[in-house]
Amino acid sequence: MLEFTMSRVSLFVCGAVLLSITIIPVSGIFDERSDADMLDATDQIATMMDSFWSSDSDTMTVRGWDILPSADCSLSLNEHTVTINKNGKTYHGLMVHRADDVSLSYGQTMTVERGDERFVVLIND
Repeated sequence: MLEFTMSRVSLFVCGAVLLSITIIPVSGIFDERSDADMLDATDQIATMMDSFWSSDSDTMTVRGWDILPSADCSLSLNEHTVTINKNGKTYHGLMVHRADDVSLSYGQTMTVERGDERFVVLIND
């Protein structure tokens, strides 16, 4: 009976070791995928701004909850740089055209207009 119990205990310990060995690389893969998704979102926002410049529209209204991935994110425009901030991490993308220095949170909207040489951005609360 003691041999049976010892074999089950050793089986449990081996299973726990194998599980811990597997979890570490898998969690790293999920972190990398999350970072790649945030970089894609940043690049898509930069592409959206540049394609607005090429469009026939003069004004574009952007809602934070439509373009930001989650409520704990914020968007910053600074010259040619688009930055998404999430939990202390920053993800950067580049635009062809310049923009005003603004920050947009999840619950805000912004109005973007084409100026002579740059985007004119107004934050609407």
